[in-house]
Amino acid sequence: DKIVFINTAGVKLFGANKAREIIGRSAIGFVHPEDRKKIQNRVRKLLEEHKPLHFVEHRIVQLNGEVINVEMAAAPLTFEGRPAAQVILHDITERKRSEEEIRRLNLELEQRVIERTGELEAANKELEAFSYSVSHDLRVPLRHIEGFVEILRTTKAEALDDEGQRHLQT
Repeated sequence: DKIVFINTAGVKLFGANKAREIIGRSAIGFVHPEDRKKIQNRVRKLLEEHKPLHFVEHRIVQLNGEVINVEMAAAPLTFEGRPAAQVILHDITERKRSEEEIRRLNLELEQRVIERTGELEAANKELEAFSYSVSHDLRVPLRHIEGFVEILRTTKAEALDDEGQRHLQT
């Protein structure tokens, strides 16, 4: 459970300046309290089964108290005759921030689509109402025009030349 070796990347990841600030400390003490049970179970499994653990995401608390997101994998080994684990951590804080930003933007985009769809549906209803009104309002005048054309066709059609006949037909 104690850290016995740490490289410079690990020192930086934990927010320390020197390895001695980290070595000898409890590894689980750096794990975010809400993630500790999950990590303890994973480490127990690693020590019991002697099989490497694939990367999983969790949070660690740096020396200054800042919480960062990491991916952790571990492999069993023996150190000074005792079971131990080599742990690899990758800082994924920026990736998580980007994912959260993408999630936020997607929600915002979905909301805009919903709003625009509502506006479009309202505009379509207005156009339908306008179209219905115009077609209804034009029915009577068109019937009158059609009636006058029919009167012209039955009474004066033979008096028209070919061009006049085409206009009447049109």
